[in-house]
Amino acid sequence: MKNLVVKANEVITYASRNVVMNGSDSLTATAKAVELATLKARLMRNEIVKIAYYKLDNTVRIALASLHPDICKAHTNGNGIPKRYYNMFAYWDLEKNDWRAFKFERFIGCIEC
Repeated sequence: MKNLVVKANEVITYASRNVVMNGSDSLTATAKAVELATLKARLMRNEIVKIAYYKLDNTVRIALASLHPDICKAHTNGNGIPKRYYNMFAYWDLEKNDWRAFKFERFIGCIEC
């Protein structure tokens, strides 16, 4: 299995957005940014990950996320990122069988299954 590669510039971007948007301290923002970058690396490695984040109405959504090509291939048209998911973290929800997305600032964490 391939090693997880977490890019430093992604961690810095996620952390700075979390500080600006949520007003959180830099240590908490950096910890969440590392977890979010790790989530992205795991999804790019075709893993299925259980995640939690705040929805727009401030309730918590727990979802099984995947970007596995065998799962997503039938639901992708190849035109790039839809406008409504721009600047968001998009994933395929295995429980709802639909594309979902959340803003980076609303991420709570990964739940180990």
